Formats: sequence, C-alpha cells, structure tokens
Amino acid sequence: MREIGNEVAAYLKHSYAPKVVIITDFVYLDDLKPHSFGLLLRNLLSSHLSKEGIKIKEAEFARYFKLTPEGFTLLTRNIKDIRQKELNEDITYAIIGTYEMRGCYIYLFTRIFNLKTNTVEKVIAHTVDLSGWQLTGYP
Repeated sequence: MREIGNEVAAYLKHSYAPKVVIITDFVYLDDLKPHSFGLLLRNLLSSHLSKEGIKIKEAEFARYFKLTPEGFTLLTRNIKDIRQKELNEDITYAIIGTYEMRGCYIYLFTRIFNLKTNTVEKVIAHTVDLSGWQLTGYP
C-alpha cells in the first residue's frame, strides 16, 4: 500500500483542492463487498495519507457509490449530500478502492474520484505477488 499511498498523496498535494478526502473501504470485485481485507487496505491507505498531512474522512462505499460490471456510479445527484450532511467539510476527492484475488496475485485498483466534476481523475493499479506466502480465509 505504500506505493499506492505515495501516488495518491503526490496527486493530491499537486491539486489546488482542500487536502481532505473521503476514503471508502476497498471492495472485493467478485461480490462488491468490503470484507475484512478491504477494511485493512482502507486503514493502511488512510494511515499512509494521514502521515503525508492529508485529512481523512471515512465513508460507507455502498451508501454513496455503486460499482457494477458497467462501471462506477455515484448514487446521489447532489454531491453536497456527501460533503455537507455526512462530513461537514468542503471535500473534493473520494478515494475508491477495489481488489481482486487470482491465483497467487492480488490486484489493487485505486481511483481518485472528483466529487465536484463527477469524474475519475486518476486510476492506480498495483499487483502484489504472493508466491510463497500461505494464505487462509480470503477474501
């Protein structure tokens, strides 16, 4: 997560938006649910970004966002719902994460989503090779 955290932090630091972001749980692509591994990934990324001076707000993925095979969708037309009702701050970006496990690889996808323009501004893909590791009980 360090590499992803570095890329996200660098992108946010070069934007002119306030340095407060929403981070959702990472969801497993097979069932689009945030299993314990997805919670761990969110916590690791949150920790890294907070060390970089970025203020973190956590949000429930399913409350505001939907991910389907057709793509990523914001579930509210009123972006102010997210920024004002839930968080009471001027939030520009949401960090949305997904992961997939295939064989001995974990594929991590992190999107930097601009809540004001309703666009994905950056996608970061990272592959983790778990060859030689003993895994139990995933996702």
